[in-house]
Amino acid sequence: MTLEERVAELEERVAYLESELGLAQNTARESLFRQAFGLTGQEARLVMALYDVKGRILSKYQLEDAIQRVAGGTALKIADVYVCRVRKRMGYDAIETVWGLGYKLTPKGVAMVDAIEQPKAIAA
Repeated sequence: MTLEERVAELEERVAYLESELGLAQNTARESLFRQAFGLTGQEARLVMALYDVKGRILSKYQLEDAIQRVAGGTALKIADVYVCRVRKRMGYDAIETVWGLGYKLTPKGVAMVDAIEQPKAIAA
């Protein structure tokens, strides 16, 4: 088996496992966010989670789950780190800190995401 064949086989297996876990549905959307804002996969999932609740507050626990896709045992500080990274890429006023509660996407952040989500909705 050549290296290319092995890579293709492994990619197929990953796609199958992601679909079994219900993760494949967000991969195209995640790619859209990654390309539009220059985000990593974890950063894209964080923005997607904040966008999906449109202005409501998500706690660090909820963001951690979104970042990791599956609830894991990572430190809560990881949510702060990813929020900081996303702010650097999308603008510091795209995500608001709600002290003691968590984070939410600001109207500017929602508008930025709307701008990339709308063409997708129109094409569908």
